[in-house]
Amino acid sequence: MSGIQKLISLILSDEKLQNSRSFSSQVYQDEPILHTAAQMKNYLPPEIRAMKKLAQSYDAYHHSDEWLFYEQGKMMETYEDDFPKAVNFNRYYPTYRSMNNDQLRTYFTWRTKVRRGTVEKIDISYVFVYLYEMLNQIGVPSPEEGFTMLREFWVIYRELDAQIDSYMPAWLRDYVVYYGLDYALLEDSDDLKFDNILLTLLQPDNHSTHEIFSALAAFSTYHMERSRFYQQYPEDMKQVVCRVFSALSAYYEKYRKKSFCESLFGKKATCTYYMFRSAVFYLQDKQDREYVINPIHRYRCKNGIWTCEKYYGSCGKHKELGAILKTVDSMMRKAYDFRYPMKPATEKKYLLNLIQKEVDQFLAEKKAKTAPKFEMDISKLRDIRREAAITRDKLIVDTESEEPECFPEPTPEPVLSPETLPEQNKSTAGLDAIEVEFLQCLLWEKPYDALLREHGVMLSVLVDSINEKLFDQFADTVILFEGDVPELIEDYADELKGMITP
Repeated sequence: MSGIQKLISLILSDEKLQNSRSFSSQVYQDEPILHTAAQMKNYLPPEIRAMKKLAQSYDAYHHSDEWLFYEQGKMMETYEDDFPKAVNFNRYYPTYRSMNNDQLRTYFTWRTKVRRGTVEKIDISYVFVYLYEMLNQIGVPSPEEGFTMLREFWVIYRELDAQIDSYMPAWLRDYVVYYGLDYALLEDSDDLKFDNILLTLLQPDNHSTHEIFSALAAFSTYHMERSRFYQQYPEDMKQVVCRVFSALSAYYEKYRKKSFCESLFGKKATCTYYMFRSAVFYLQDKQDREYVINPIHRYRCKNGIWTCEKYYGSCGKHKELGAILKTVDSMMRKAYDFRYPMKPATEKKYLLNLIQKEVDQFLAEKKAKTAPKFEMDISKLRDIRREAAITRDKLIVDTESEEPECFPEPTPEPVLSPETLPEQNKSTAGLDAIEVEFLQCLLWEKPYDALLREHGVMLSVLVDSINEKLFDQFADTVILFEGDVPELIEDYADELKGMITP
């Protein structure tokens, strides 16, 4: 029981008061005789009255909305409330000024619970006001602690409402830059991962073959790790992919206006940057300064204007790079006479010639390394000649040499011609008619929903059965089913077509 409730109980229990005319014999229910201030219908705490008065002051009309939000927030920095009801609030760029009395009390009551460790779902506009407060260092002991508070709140509240996911990564990055914190705090951020991968491709001489290959694979739409050829010859594939990347970089440098990396990721440029975009933020610190994240990503503030220098191209995966890696895979399979061939993913002649040249050169160097080496010591030639002369003299005799023994000619083994080879029977590896028809649908990209309904078969059960029956033949899963749509592994498509061609 709170202090005010104890005081009310003490007053009501007084015998003199109970025997006075203030109490009648009438019985009242569900209506307290005395009310707390919070229970009064028109009651408004003096702190909220003061902050609303500030919004109507002369200063408020001569400053920005961001300034007013910051000043009101500082006034209410330690305020707590216990409003008994929750009022809805939905507004773009929400501020204290855009809330009515009940909404203000709803917000401060919710914030009180959050600060005490109880995070409840509420209208997203209230949540953004709380985030704006922390961005502006309202209710935050220090920038370092504020970063921790922001990240921990995000981790908790995103489970209740994922809308904040669209804003928090950028706001956390801006928070680190604006307040000059260690960028290692964002070591798991997508921006930092992108920069590190791009730096590897921009400075290949400073990185290993494995690092360059991993960077290319990270930006490629072709999933090299799924390739059966790569799984069997990973080191050879890495070497050739890196050779192709180096050759392409040289080709673009000689014949194109842009470098190969610029064609994929754009050019590095400096643009005006708005700190905490989409947030209500009062930009107080306007001192000239620079924040360097790495050689290709930095921020500058001059005369209160922020700029950002970085690569502004696409940060995602690239189809062009995927086509290159897939074509390398195709040509490597052909050169190795691999069991599962694959068609090239590009028809550009210059690219096909460039890749073929690197594949041939790699195989020639590999063959040269594995060929046996013969070394001759020239200084020993004199001894060899002398020993050979002695051996020759011993072999010369006066008598006629005996007739050499005759040995029968070896009989060559019969060679089977293609006509005499036994014909290989086609096999469906024990697949039943439904499974064969389903595979035909996947191979020729036909709908299979009607087939499943007609036979009353579950898709997952059918896929598992096919994979199990074909495992002995392929030693691998032929159909991936990680989501809602089954995906046939391309490596096995041609062989499957040969098995079940209608």
